[in-house]
Order: sequence, then structure tokens, then C-alpha cells
Amino acid sequence: MVNRGVPLPAPHYRWLWLGIWLILAVTGGCSWILDPPSDDPGARRLVEQAATANADLYSLKGLAQVQVDDNRRRIAGRIAIAGKTGQRLAQRTEPFQADFIGKYGGNGAIITVVSRGDGKFYRLRQSRTALDTVVHIPIGIEELLSAMAGRPSVPQFEAAQLTAAQNGLVQIALISRWRRTLANLTIEQQQQRVTAMRAFNDDGEWRYAVQWLEWGTCGAYVLPHRVEITVPSGAGLVVTLDRCWTDVEIDPEMFTLAPLQ
Repeated sequence: MVNRGVPLPAPHYRWLWLGIWLILAVTGGCSWILDPPSDDPGARRLVEQAATANADLYSLKGLAQVQVDDNRRRIAGRIAIAGKTGQRLAQRTEPFQADFIGKYGGNGAIITVVSRGDGKFYRLRQSRTALDTVVHIPIGIEELLSAMAGRPSVPQFEAAQLTAAQNGLVQIALISRWRRTLANLTIEQQQQRVTAMRAFNDDGEWRYAVQWLEWGTCGAYVLPHRVEITVPSGAGLVVTLDRCWTDVEIDPEMFTLAPLQ
């Protein structure tokens, strides 16, 4: 016999809806709650121009001086380098630099590294931190190639905001829908050329910084001849281009290596 004088407890639907609301808020489903950040059309235009610099560049080969500092030791050497659209990059170290990486190749999916010192062969998947294993700089091949092509690797952003302007240089912050700073750019206004960039992680900590220090002509393009990349750990990579050739054919086998014999 059921006691009809005592009502059964009602389901806690209000807590269910509260849980759903919180999930949506955390995952971005409630971005409509915040007004979008203000966008400066002039700043956005400068960013777009910088991000598409040398967009027609198909391939790049060159001889360069490279310096790697991983906080334990500093290595300097001369390399032959080849880059191609599609995140393809190959590097060969000149024979007299026995303490540096012998060969390095990335074909868009797999990275292969051959150590000159001990002949060890490594295969790694490309990722946004793929170069960490090679030069202790946690960035991807796409970001390195963009830097060498003279353009910043710009993340998707909601707004571009001018933060400072002095001596012909403008500083622009790229802001997300949730008003988080994704990157800071410094652009030479007259030349519409990027001179510095700092990219940030999701937690707001900076991930890496690039400085374009010297520029020169290479074929039909104006390219950076000295690029410096640093990370919060203090590690750094400096590439100084000595000679270069643009839009030349590159043997695809350069980007996939075999172990040293």
C-alpha cells in the first residue's frame, strides 16, 4: 500500500540545467555572454599584410650560419638548408661541424633526424613542438618556415588592437573571443614588415618569441637574413642566411632521410 500523504521528492532538474550551463560556459558555448573585444581595422590590416608577406614563395634553398643555445652548451655551425611549402624542411650540416646534427628532414608528416656524432637515427611525428627534440626550441616546422619567409605564424584571433606606436614601429595585440592575448606583434609601419612576435599558450604564458633582425633581397623577394627565436627556458636559435635561392626545384628525397651507412 502506497502512502499518498507524503509526496515523492521532485527530481533535481534545476541542478541538471545548472551543470549543463556550466559545461557550455567552460567549453565556449556561452561566448555570447561577453561582448566581442574591440577591433582596430587599421591594426588588422597591418597584421594581415605581415602574415601574407612573400605568400608566393614556393621554395627556398640557402647556406646559413646557425647558433643553438640550449642552456647547457652553445653550438655554432654552417648548414645547407632547403624549405618548401607544405611544412617540408631539410638541413645538412657542413662536414667540419662534427658536433652538430648531421641531417634533418621533415616531409610534412614525419621528421627524420640523423646524428652526425653517433649515427643514431630518429623518426618523429610533426607537431607544434616538433623541433624541441632537434634544437630544444618547442615550435613546429611551419612556424620556423614562416619565420624564415619573413612572416609571423598568426593564430586565429577575434580582434587586433594597437597598443603602442613609436619611431615608425607599431605594436599590435591579437585578442581571442574571450579577451585573451594570443600574440603580440611589432610591425614596421612604412615597410609593412614584421620585426618581432611573441606567441602565448592557452594559460597566458609566452611560448616563443621571434625577432627579424636583418633583411635583404633574395631573387624577387625581400627575406630576413637573420632570425632569432627564443623560448622561456632561455634556449635560443639564431639563423643567419649567407646565400639563398628562391622558387627552385628541390628533390623530394631530401625531406625523407635514411640512416647513415
